[in-house]
Amino acid sequence: MKRLCLFGDSYVDPYCATYMDTDTHTYATMLANDYTVENYGLAGTGPEYSIDMLDQHGADNDIIIFFTGFPDRLPFHNIPHPGHSVDLSDIYYRENGSRGKIKRNEAGEFHDYNVTHHDNIRFMYKSLRDHILKKTEYILGYLKNYSEIHQTRLIAIIQDTPRSYDTPLDTPTLIPLTVRSALQNKYFTIYPENIASVSRKEFTHFSHIQDNKNDVRMNHLTQANHYVLYNNILSILDNEPNYPSQTVPHIKDILMNNSDTYVDDVPFIYDT
Repeated sequence: MKRLCLFGDSYVDPYCATYMDTDTHTYATMLANDYTVENYGLAGTGPEYSIDMLDQHGADNDIIIFFTGFPDRLPFHNIPHPGHSVDLSDIYYRENGSRGKIKRNEAGEFHDYNVTHHDNIRFMYKSLRDHILKKTEYILGYLKNYSEIHQTRLIAIIQDTPRSYDTPLDTPTLIPLTVRSALQNKYFTIYPENIASVSRKEFTHFSHIQDNKNDVRMNHLTQANHYVLYNNILSILDNEPNYPSQTVPHIKDILMNNSDTYVDDVPFIYDT
């Protein structure tokens, strides 16, 4: 079987538990039926961690799936949990949204780190803002070069909106063809949807994916969208260069007739 490597944060991490359905089949577990899968995802990490893992483990793989991550997450010195990052935008939001107070949460030790380094984090957020906004585009360029140098099939799945166009985060909008065409070649493909916006959109459709404001989905997607992501990945690998003009055959009908999935009586997430 061909080797497939996964890199990313909690959208990839195989140990992200689900409280909704212990039998959830993720896109990664389904891919394991078709490929020998190696998963280097780790929840709470930023793009630097995933790129470091790619540099260590990406070579000699037949296929690489790389989730680009959230560029606001930066590695700080001596963070309590190895690999994890400080989310600059989150600390800025909490500072301004709670009248200057950062409330203790279940993170404990990590929360204490944020409080101790609050001034530095706030300074970094403000001084690096312009760089952060462009970071996803830099990552895409790096991944394209990596795929060509190693002659490895690589699919990049965007989680943050490249700043060459404007896409609301709460709508699963297609990545514009002009953006994808500028970088894509026989080795490198940009997944046409912003997966984070797809994940956020599910909150407007499904009432049972939260428990006390916690996301209870496996890797931030409902079972239905795990099926969609899996089939779309296969479609990209099997049908290039026609994807995404070709849709996955009958996938919506399959999900609507499957009692184990959660589609409800709402527009399907990937309808166009």
